[in-house]
Amino acid sequence: MTRTFNKDDKYRPLVTIKKVKGKVPTVLHVSSRRYVYEPEDKRR
Repeated sequence: MTRTFNKDDKYRPLVTIKKVKGKVPTVLHVSSRRYVYEPEDKRR
């Protein structure tokens, strides 16, 4: 079974998915902090 991610999903600890791109959550808010997924080939 594959988990699907949707915008505004919430989990514990308080995690809110703000953006999903290609079935991968790319922007998250975790306990009032913002995290952005940055793939290896896009890093500078």
